Amino acid sequence: MTSRFTPDFLLVDWNEIEGKKKEGRTSGEIYSKLIDWSYKAKKQNEKVFDRLSQWILDDSEWIKDKLPENKQILTQVLALLSDDCDKFRICLQELEPSGVVNPAVFRALDLLAAGLAGNLDDERIQEAVSKMQADFTVMQERDVRKIIAGCPEGSMHATQIGYVNYLKDCVTKLCWTLHMPEVVKKHAGKINRESFEYIEIGKVRFIGKDIAKYPGILDADPAASLSELAAMLPECGTEIAALCYLAHHYGGPVDSAYCGLLGYFCKAGTPVPDGYDFYDVPTEKAAYGVYASPSFDGDYFGAAYDFTRDQVLADGVHIPYPQAYWTAEVFLEGRFKGSGAHRFGYLFSVEL
Repeated sequence: MTSRFTPDFLLVDWNEIEGKKKEGRTSGEIYSKLIDWSYKAKKQNEKVFDRLSQWILDDSEWIKDKLPENKQILTQVLALLSDDCDKFRICLQELEPSGVVNPAVFRALDLLAAGLAGNLDDERIQEAVSKMQADFTVMQERDVRKIIAGCPEGSMHATQIGYVNYLKDCVTKLCWTLHMPEVVKKHAGKINRESFEYIEIGKVRFIGKDIAKYPGILDADPAASLSELAAMLPECGTEIAALCYLAHHYGGPVDSAYCGLLGYFCKAGTPVPDGYDFYDVPTEKAAYGVYASPSFDGDYFGAAYDFTRDQVLADGVHIPYPQAYWTAEVFLEGRFKGSGAHRFGYLFSVEL
């Protein structure tokens, strides 16, 4: 019973890695094996974490007689992941001088190691973990177990994230930082990127018109549709002066309520004119890429979304999903129409 979950986690075969070293394989070839592992582990290990959450939330599993066995199960899971984390660090440090290692991998390992040690920034989760470490009998209390387990499967609101969710995210970030640089390279064939940076946007309010309320606005002349707002920009605008299309989900997962606004970034607290909608942007930083689409029909903005997101993940930068997640298309050459070549910007919420 104490091996209830541990055999299901997909771990690196370190004997194989050592064998590759003895065969004289290059650092690039060894790192490629870790990338191959990350693709498979991201799918399999996420499911095991979800099953772990479900088990912790099952009241029938947490009667007094089962506590000693359950404590051993959780202890073994954490020890297993901690051991793999340590071996990862040693292996990557050996490969690092060759230049094949994405530096963001080490930040991902630091987050995972801290989480496994019970050191978390989230005070709510930290308190529950500390209670569990001090006295495992608190796991008979469902409220404590809910914070340890979090929300199994899929996206969750910030208040539903638990300790197991946190560990799951850390392992996923490790996988992302390993294989995302390769994914980013593949995007270059779809769309041309002129620049990419992380920028400070400060406290801003986005004012515009909700396309759900004004469905024809996407096809109309923005200068006429947003004339009153455009007249305010010299006084209330920001460094992001171009017309934008901002999307968010009210702090919920992507399958929850959606809002799309066509308008402009304004200074925080800017009065909202009658007939307009607004969104107080919840982050003060963003990833910003400038793209030039080639002359072919395609989903330019979808490609920019993927390119920007994957670069953020490759860099190990935190996307505050779902509580502060938003994106924005920046129409550097005006509202995009047609299928020809076009230059535009793309913003993605981040926390640095």
